[in-house]
Amino acid sequence: MEKPELILANVREADRKKQMLSHFSPMLVDGIREAVGKGEQVILFQNRRGYAPYIICNSCGEIPKCRRCDVSLTFHRSSRKLECHYCGHKENMPSACPACGGGSMRMKGFGTEKIEDELALVHEGIRVGRLDTDTARSQKRLDRVLRDFGNGRLDVLVGTQMISKGLDFGNVSLVGVLDADSMLHFPDFRAFERSFQLISQVSGRAGRRSKQGRVVIQTMDPSHPVLTHLMEDDFEAVSYTHLRAHETVLVISY
Repeated sequence: MEKPELILANVREADRKKQMLSHFSPMLVDGIREAVGKGEQVILFQNRRGYAPYIICNSCGEIPKCRRCDVSLTFHRSSRKLECHYCGHKENMPSACPACGGGSMRMKGFGTEKIEDELALVHEGIRVGRLDTDTARSQKRLDRVLRDFGNGRLDVLVGTQMISKGLDFGNVSLVGVLDADSMLHFPDFRAFERSFQLISQVSGRAGRRSKQGRVVIQTMDPSHPVLTHLMEDDFEAVSYTHLRAHETVLVISY
């Protein structure tokens, strides 16, 4: 099996030129349309479930947070609720800002639900399935999504890291990584290695048979060292970059 072709899509530049279609770069839009037009399939990786990672008040900047975990609550369109992805706490979407009483709350960012919803902008009549913790709560529903994709009844499979390994679909010619930056800048000292591993694993879903696959990685910073090492398939260099980024100085007192 030939390794897939990796392509970096500069979303900062595309946004500056007003070329973005919602959260899709021109390169990814063209790739999806081409693959679906040929009867091939696409996997899109976004490591955030839900519709919007957080909501914010337009007036005072308040962001609703979990009372127990102090992390921003994610909006889920399917339930119309805000949910904490750490402890599972849920609450209703506020009709007004809980801090200032303002009536305008804006959604920020995007998760798998939003990508599933907005793929209709890319290709009319596109058939989309979603694979994340929400859709895989029951084994029956999980099996149905995988069966439909495997039988060609779905054109695109959108998912979190659940799709990054263990899936073997021969008709997948394109993989899209929608937001590499959120992984690279995640507040975890292992973020560089985890980003490299996740993107490498999900890239391996493309071109599983004789035809070489393509992987479009959307990023605001194509020059990031982890992405450079990813293009070179050099994991040892990523580990070195991690050590340099987190090196400390030990001061010994006598």
